Formats: sequence, C-alpha cells, structure tokens
Amino acid sequence: MLEIAQGRAAAAMPGLAFMMGLMFVLSRLFAYLRGTAPPISLLGRLRTGRFIVPGYDLVFVIPVISILVSLGLFALAESRGLEPVPISGAIVAAAALLNLAGYPQWISWQLTGHFRHKFTQDATKSFVNLGSGQPTDGKPGEVQPRY
Repeated sequence: MLEIAQGRAAAAMPGLAFMMGLMFVLSRLFAYLRGTAPPISLLGRLRTGRFIVPGYDLVFVIPVISILVSLGLFALAESRGLEPVPISGAIVAAAALLNLAGYPQWISWQLTGHFRHKFTQDATKSFVNLGSGQPTDGKPGEVQPRY
C-alpha cells in the first residue's frame, strides 16, 4: 500500500513542479507590472495595427519562454519514460533560472521600459502630507483639523 502511495506522489511531481514554475512566472510578472500600464490599450493596438510594442512587450518574453521550457521538459519526461522526481527538479530549476536571470532585469525595466505609471490614491498619500489646519495652543508640531 505504501508503494502505491509513493508511486502516485512521484507521478504527481512533474505537475507540481510545473505549478511551482508557474508561480515563478506570476511573481515575476507581478513584480514587473505592478504600478505600470501599457503605453497603448488593447483597442488602440487593434485600431492602429501596432500589435507588438517592443519596449513594453519585452517583459512577457521570459515568462512565455519559461512556460514553454517547463512544458517541454514535462513532455520529454513523459515521452522518454524518465523518472518523475529528477525531471521535476529540472523543471523547477529551469523556471527559477529563467525568471531570476532573464532579460530585462527589474532595474533596467523600471528605468527604460516603455510603460505608463499608474498612481493610486494610496501611493500619493505616503508621499504628500501637507497637514490641515492651524496650530493648537502654541505647542510645536500639533495641528488642529479643520471641519
């Protein structure tokens, strides 16, 4: 009975490894795209015929390659009848390596990427604090709110 459970767990390893690779992809996309907007909307891309914006769409290349490599390794393991545990390690390692070392690096994306910044009200609150009202009874630093 224990051997059957171990066999099922080993068979599920490549799928679990693919899901871990997908988590690398999603975390990279979240880190790169948080607070940004595309330079042209989807409708604008369709109307102008400019389907690819190289300076912006560059950020999607490594995640797509990472998913394709993970699927390729998974298919290779299935077709060759390889042991699932070592190929699972290869899938996770490939996804991690591609997403952590892939181009563009985050700092170069922030400095040279073709995107618009999205500012939320929460973001502006942390930068600007003008105070509101008059000083209270002469104590320094106290401000009485206006109603």
